[in-house]
This record gives sequence, C-alpha cells and structure tokens, in this order.
Amino acid sequence: MPNSNVIWVNDKPLILPKNKEIYLNSRDQNSRYISCSDSFFQLLGVDESIIGQSDEVLPNGISEYGDQFAFLERLIETTQKPLEMLDVHYFNNRLTAIYSINLPKLDNGNVIGTNFYGWQPNNSQQLIELSIRLSLLPLCSHKGNLGQNSLAIVNTFDILSAREFEIVYLLSLGYTSKQVGFFLQLSSRTIDDVIYNVKTKYNFLGKKNKLLEYLVVEKHMHIYIPKAFFSYLQSLLQLLK
Repeated sequence: MPNSNVIWVNDKPLILPKNKEIYLNSRDQNSRYISCSDSFFQLLGVDESIIGQSDEVLPNGISEYGDQFAFLERLIETTQKPLEMLDVHYFNNRLTAIYSINLPKLDNGNVIGTNFYGWQPNNSQQLIELSIRLSLLPLCSHKGNLGQNSLAIVNTFDILSAREFEIVYLLSLGYTSKQVGFFLQLSSRTIDDVIYNVKTKYNFLGKKNKLLEYLVVEKHMHIYIPKAFFSYLQSLLQLLK
C-alpha cells in the first residue's frame, strides 16, 4: 500500500496532512483486511493476525459496527466515489476521533475493495463531544459504548437536497420546527414547507414524527451526518447541550 501525502480522487490530487500520522488499510469486497500500516495496527491495539479477517475480531466495541462498515464499503465500491467518514471509538481504551477518506480499491480498472486513509483532525475534542451527545439521543441507532460512532459525512442524503437533509436530521434529534428554524435562521413556515416537500418526495402520507422514524429506521439516516454541520460545529454543540 503506498504511503504518500497525495492520493488521487477522480484524476484529481488530494493532499493528506503532512503533520499528521496517517492510518492506512485496504479491505477486500468481503470487508476482510488485505493490508494495514503499522500506525493502523497501533491505533487499534492489534497485530498482523487481523489480516484476512473482518471487523468481528476488533476490540473495544468497534466490532459492533462491522455491518455498518460493510454497508458503506459496498456503497463506495458500487458508486466508485470517495466517502468521508468520522469514526469515534475507544482506540487503545481512549475515545479518539478519526477523520478518513475512503476510496474504491482498483486493480486494472476493476473494483476489488476499498482503501482507508485516516488521521486525527485538529478539532478532535469537539468531534468527540459531538459523538458523545449524539450517542445519548433516543432516535440515534447507537451501538457499542457511550460516545462511539461511525458516521458518513455527506452533503446530500438519498433523494434529499443538502438543506432538506440538514433540516430533517435536526428534527430527528428531537427539536421542533420552531427550534430548528431559529437555529438555522429560517422561519417555521420554511421548515414546514421542507417537511411537506420531503413527504412529497417519498410519497409519505403519515405525520412528521413517522416520517422521521422512517428516515432513521428504514433509510438508516443516522449512519450519515450532514457535512454542513461541520461549518457551524461549535453552535451545534451548544444546541445539543
């Protein structure tokens, strides 16, 4: 596996941070580890015995996210598009935030798995705080130990626009239309119009709370997180208190 500060995404260079330790792994189409960097072994507190195995061998509650990892890896392989991820787990018994870029792994133009490039971001403590607060919310499909999360960072979700996704996600956390409108500096009428538009897109006839339940339970919305959140992270943390 190449260990470089430049990776190529759709024929465009993506510069990895030079002042960060980069955690690397490759996995096959059955989510089994093909190769890992020494830094990745050290991060997880494991050794080369995980090569050829999947996530059920991982410690500290991370194994409970195996199905979720596999789902997102198949998505990367199918779309052949990069996916940003935020992973907050007990690496070596310490809650740690890892931001990553995940890419399809190609061999002669054929997809044979995925490549993971991760590092600890500068705002790690804020991201850990976000993960802890999200893990306490009732609708979030939380697994593992308190504070653990693996979230795909996306602009849009399913058939929803970026703004629609942002609004229904906040509503799904238990906030009212008035509260979400105040937070986003939108009128309650605008929020209600978005809910109506989302219902129309899904041909959904039920009430708002049933729509949100559908998005979380059936569409697995809470394994994703709006990228817009990271542009106002401090304000979001204040909202979630």
